[in-house]
Amino acid sequence: MSDLTPPAAGERQAFARRLIEALQRAHYPADSPTRLAREFNLRFNGKPITGHAARKWLLGESIPTQDKIRIIAAWLDVPAPWLRFGVTEEDPAAREDARSKYDALLADLESLDHKYQGIVFTLVRKMARMSGLRSTAPGAGREDLEDIGRARE
Repeated sequence: MSDLTPPAAGERQAFARRLIEALQRAHYPADSPTRLAREFNLRFNGKPITGHAARKWLLGESIPTQDKIRIIAAWLDVPAPWLRFGVTEEDPAAREDARSKYDALLADLESLDHKYQGIVFTLVRKMARMSGLRSTAPGAGREDLEDIGRARE
């Protein structure tokens, strides 16, 4: 499935179930899209969501973008991979799959000419700063990115 392919209905429904479960565990009403939108918007620095968008999340009609999922997960104190995909970070298969993808990405980066490595590093760093996000790849914290940058300079 490409990044542009919308999630299948079953995937959206499963996300909605996990969102409702997380809301209930955190003692928030799972039947109030307005409250969900209000609480989310208090924590999100981007464009606010509407009650209609929150309703679509709760009904399994849509899944929020990854940056929004990270905010929801932090707010409700659940792992973002669990909220989005139903897996925990302790899931060995999911961890191995993520590690494999991360290793392949690093190999691709290392195969680039030094000049292009610098461009990629600068682009990723600026995008991370603009979105206010930290890397969630296993073993790739902000310190790792800074180490890569120092090595490239």
